[in-house]
Amino acid sequence: MTLQDFGSIGSFVAAVATLATLIYLAIQIRQNSEAVKSAAAQSVLESLNEAIQSAASTPQLARVVALGQTDYEQLSEDERQQFLIWLFGWFRIIEQAHHNFVLGHFEPRIWSGYARHIRSVMQAPAVRRWWKFRKTVFSPEFQKFIDEGLDDEPSVLGLGGVLEGMKSDQSPPSPIRVEAP
Repeated sequence: MTLQDFGSIGSFVAAVATLATLIYLAIQIRQNSEAVKSAAAQSVLESLNEAIQSAASTPQLARVVALGQTDYEQLSEDERQQFLIWLFGWFRIIEQAHHNFVLGHFEPRIWSGYARHIRSVMQAPAVRRWWKFRKTVFSPEFQKFIDEGLDDEPSVLGLGGVLEGMKSDQSPPSPIRVEAP
């Protein structure tokens, strides 16, 4: 063998090693990307759960959030402000959740439950009125998602319907399907 043959073998081995390294890095980047997506989705879901739990954290705030969705006119001016501030924060979290869903960070089966909850909150007349005034501060994609769902799912019960259903022996509405974008 000549020195040139050894050089060719060395170049071939280097090329194979480089290819193996690139494949390994691609696998690692993909795994890391999935982990980041999962962490982002988990963070949003935790924020959603915290917002819902905060609404139940005190009897006063639970009352404000419940009446805001069932009988807004019974709230005092201070309680209305509290409800609208809570609602704005909740919608910001929902917007982030929707964004994560659009990016593929949520599986449709997970997102469908959240979408159904959003639809139920949107049944409240006060929430619908608030949305008309505040929707322009949200992303166009999120506005479209909310607006498209306002009239197409009348079987989704709002809080008032759930509370009434809990008093009687009504059957809950059937589940909806939310397809991936």
